[in-house]
Amino acid sequence: MAWTAEAWGYVGATPLAYLAAKTNSLQLGTGILQVGARTPTLMAMTAMALASLSGDRFLLGLGVSGPQVIEGWHGVRFARPLQRLRETIEIVRKIMRGERLVYQGEMYQVPLPDGEGKALNSSAPPRPKLPVYLATL
Repeated sequence: MAWTAEAWGYVGATPLAYLAAKTNSLQLGTGILQVGARTPTLMAMTAMALASLSGDRFLLGLGVSGPQVIEGWHGVRFARPLQRLRETIEIVRKIMRGERLVYQGEMYQVPLPDGEGKALNSSAPPRPKLPVYLATL
């Protein structure tokens, strides 16, 4: 098992794409990707791409990080981290099941209710069994 992490240096997902190409049986996981650093849809797209590249050897690890990294590095308020994590998981799982993304939460509204965007399905094949691990305290 190989785990990658991210804080304020390298991104956690990219090394796993390299390892997926260089190995055949090694399990690959993010420990962790920060939910405040990317949108839930980008998180799902990253996870589904790594699952595809690795032949379903990928495990998605998510966490909230902390205010020093989220506010000090990403410039995103570290507000309501547990609600953000909860909604991220709900959106990621919905996308991985292949469902049309319509979500109205406290942190995320997709598509935006006052925008021009329409609800979409991912064009990637569904990955409903992709494991999601949480870093929690």
